[in-house]
Amino acid sequence: MFPTPPREVSEGTQVPSLIFLFSLYYLRNILTIIAINEPMELVGVAIIR
Repeated sequence: MFPTPPREVSEGTQVPSLIFLFSLYYLRNILTIIAINEPMELVGVAIIR
């Protein structure tokens, strides 16, 4: 039988990539919402400042 890598190793390599893709998707949705709603952009700038 071929040696199989432990589950922690495979999950450890997959989870960060999934989190990275999810964060990119989340940021893209936020940017599209900001671009569509200009008042929301003003509120966001006020919150950041």
